[in-house]
Amino acid sequence: MHRTCLASATVLQLRSERRDAEVRPLLEKLRDEHQQWKERPVVKRAEETEQIDLLMNVSVDSPMSNANSPTNDPTSTFLNYTPARVIDFFLGSRMNNWRAINLYLSLIEQPMWGIHDGARTLCAIDLCRTHAALGAERNFLGAEKSVGLYLAGVAFGGSQMYAVIIQQGPN
Repeated sequence: MHRTCLASATVLQLRSERRDAEVRPLLEKLRDEHQQWKERPVVKRAEETEQIDLLMNVSVDSPMSNANSPTNDPTSTFLNYTPARVIDFFLGSRMNNWRAINLYLSLIEQPMWGIHDGARTLCAIDLCRTHAALGAERNFLGAEKSVGLYLAGVAFGGSQMYAVIIQQGPN
């Protein structure tokens, strides 16, 4: 995230000096480094272990048996999306940091909100689904989590682009 913040400042400077040709190589390098993080053996192993644990704990016709899973708990879901399943809270949190950086990079590339970018929107949805699935862990809201949620909100583009009507019960 630190390198992405520095790149953002550099890109802003380059654009103000009309040196746009230098922006693309800088962002491509940063995107490659960002993607390489997910390719690290330790990250791949953690993701594979998470997937195996999920498969071992899920049966076709019953909710997960893991006590930490979001079964029908409405606080563990994000809007009307299928609840995310998180076994390893540390991995879930790290993946949300990765998603936050991904959103930030997309906003540096296209510094506008309210654009229809499917990849940006899906990343924001995954970040929010994972955040909701973290359960009690999400209550420890540090700067890294709040930045990710803020960037997800920017990716949604406001009520004109991604309006959600929340139905309330009878008054």
